[in-house]
Amino acid sequence: MLKKAEKLLLKAECFQVTGSFKPRGAFNAVLSLMERGPRPHGVIAVSSGNHAQAVAWAAQRFGLPARIYMPTQVSAIKAAATREYGADVVLCPDRAAVDAAVAEAAAEPGVVWIHPFNHPDVIAGQGTAAWEAIAELGAIDAVCVPCGGGGLLAGTSLAARQLSPACQVIGGEPLAVVERGALERSLGGAHALGGRFRGEQTLEHLAHQHAVFGQTQIHSIPLFNKTCVALMGA
Repeated sequence: MLKKAEKLLLKAECFQVTGSFKPRGAFNAVLSLMERGPRPHGVIAVSSGNHAQAVAWAAQRFGLPARIYMPTQVSAIKAAATREYGADVVLCPDRAAVDAAVAEAAAEPGVVWIHPFNHPDVIAGQGTAAWEAIAELGAIDAVCVPCGGGGLLAGTSLAARQLSPACQVIGGEPLAVVERGALERSLGGAHALGGRFRGEQTLEHLAHQHAVFGQTQIHSIPLFNKTCVALMGA
């Protein structure tokens, strides 16, 4: 646990549009598609809720069709919210059916699959949360980030390395998750999606950060007389 910090600041991403940090990555991914061209025919995603709403919202901003694949047990509220942003929600009976459906859709000409974390544009977009905080505060001693699939953590590491090289980047997960070995599986694939999609790009960023700077850590770190920013994911 963080025993003591001289100043602890919370960046509440729960107040972002759609209620999480996810629109940062989704918007940057869609924006990058539009800038690079050609204009895609549509975007697709697999998500149990937050990424779904983010992709739907981002696609709506650019007038792109969005199709989101979800298992039938998904939250009805999140499915409805995704539809409210203009996306076509496709409910599949189980995870295997979701995987098969999105793979088939991704093969359609002009259709782009936006991964929830394992994508450089998504990682860069998620990193803007830390970028904003450090740009406003100046050099900070540490930033605490939820691990999840690693998109926010990898993006935060990239931003911190550029703006505040001495900053410690601390990935956090519930102790029970770490003790049962789920943390490694979480970073190796989206835990909310059943661990079926590996996060090679997030792992590469985090491994590089750890090897070169030794500042991405997944264990408890005491912070005395430090300034720490905590990014609240949702």
